[in-house]
Amino acid sequence: MASLIERYHQWRRRTFPASKEDVAWRHDFLNARLDSLGARFDSVDRRLNEIGGSLNVTPDHTRLEPLFESLRRRAQTLIDGGQRMNYYSSESPDGLGYWPLSEEECPCDVHFREYLASRDIGGKSIFHFGTGAHHFVGAGELGRGNPNYVLAVTASPKEHADYIDLIIRSPRLARFYKVIFTDIYTLDGASLPAFDIVTLFHLCEYWDPVKSAYAPLDDRKLLGLMIEKLKPGGQIIAYTRSRSWDKAWPLFEAAVAAKALRAAEPFKTLNVYAKV
Repeated sequence: MASLIERYHQWRRRTFPASKEDVAWRHDFLNARLDSLGARFDSVDRRLNEIGGSLNVTPDHTRLEPLFESLRRRAQTLIDGGQRMNYYSSESPDGLGYWPLSEEECPCDVHFREYLASRDIGGKSIFHFGTGAHHFVGAGELGRGNPNYVLAVTASPKEHADYIDLIIRSPRLARFYKVIFTDIYTLDGASLPAFDIVTLFHLCEYWDPVKSAYAPLDDRKLLGLMIEKLKPGGQIIAYTRSRSWDKAWPLFEAAVAAKALRAAEPFKTLNVYAKV
């Protein structure tokens, strides 16, 4: 009979085919914990065989199945705990791991700054999803007489490193522009302030049912969270040329139908929604 450790690894190979992510999960802590758990059950298995041999009976290994199932559930918990964050790296499909500024390819940040200027919006609290390596939205507040206060998130280590370099060189900017390195789908309302404006230009572009399994939010819940964090009359702004606009647009329309948002006047490639 295969040991419980061997049976576990057989199950794991069937359930999680080898991949770079799978290899990454096999860190020392995970293996040590799994081997420790498996060794305990192997000890029980051996002891049952010894008892059975001394009594000249065959031990009923089916009684071990609940124990093995318990090990399987514990192993899954450890696997989930050992899963790497779904971040933007050079191993991403575009091979970059960061987003350069290109008005031709992706003008959303440029159009957003134009939107702010066209309406003379200043002194507002803004949440921005996706900084880009250029940090165009946040850096644009430097030197303004009435700057906005931008809290942005990025899942790109390089973009966050660029932000660090940016505020080291221009420390005054840090007053108006903060960047968090995180998976946006792990955000919680308890750790967020209220916002006047929220940009969700990249809604539905990054959530993945497997890679984001550890995250409590999906795109629908993320939109719901941001609506909750909007101040009365606040705005959520969407990008109509997003590569996942066909998925994001129905979420915004559902929020409008539910009277959580109302469509406001669009601006260039941006759809503007106001909190009802």
